[in-house]
Amino acid sequence: MTKQELTDYWQGLTKEANLPDDKAKAVLEVLSDEAVSEAFTKGFRTAPEYNRGLDKNRADWEEKLTAAEETKARLTKWYNETAEPAYKQNAAGVAELKRYIDRYGTLDDSTNGAEAASTNGNPTKDVLTRAELEEMLKSRDQAVSSVVKQAMRISTEHVKRFDEPLSNEALAEVEGLVTEHGISLADAYERWTAPRIKEQETEALKAKFEKEKAEAVADALSKHNLPVETKAPEHNIFFNPDKPDSTMSADEQARHQRDEFAAGWNQG
Repeated sequence: MTKQELTDYWQGLTKEANLPDDKAKAVLEVLSDEAVSEAFTKGFRTAPEYNRGLDKNRADWEEKLTAAEETKARLTKWYNETAEPAYKQNAAGVAELKRYIDRYGTLDDSTNGAEAASTNGNPTKDVLTRAELEEMLKSRDQAVSSVVKQAMRISTEHVKRFDEPLSNEALAEVEGLVTEHGISLADAYERWTAPRIKEQETEALKAKFEKEKAEAVADALSKHNLPVETKAPEHNIFFNPDKPDSTMSADEQARHQRDEFAAGWNQG
């Protein structure tokens, strides 16, 4: 809201509330001051602005909910198509190992698979030892477990850090870095989020600057004995316009707002 919009809005309210000219003029003179109007517009929203803000917040949360549901569906699909088949494959490997032992017997570390097969009447050059097979299965299990843990961790971190689920498109970009650079999923995610984290830090510094600026304005107003409190009493329509009551007609809502504003003015 600009300075002119603020003064116009005030003049419209004074006419609707039938305020005395001397009181209306006194506030208008204060609002005409650049520092006062700047501080005032930061802490004041008109009813239409407030309602637009509510609509935007509702739309944002609906979008986040949709994204969360998409992430859940994606992880469910990943479990059904990747994790569960990998587990079943591992279980099949264990069963195959048992059949191998049942057929060829147990092996110690000094015996190789070819010798054992020959001893049992099955000469071959391609038989694995028990230790080799167990090591192979162990390595596979560790690789699958590591990928699952990393995927869950970065999904959780993303929600905490950016207040949004990690989308399918974003995960595909991270996986692309894994393939391109031959790095882990966790390292690829850190590289992918680096620019956005830098942007967050820049915004935080900007917000800090704006806060210090507002505090300086408040200090200046205080030194000139001007009001510095930007939060009015609860239910004051001038500072905290409520969402219109759907049970009231348009005329009843306008009359209610005028009465609330006049009451807040008289209390001040």
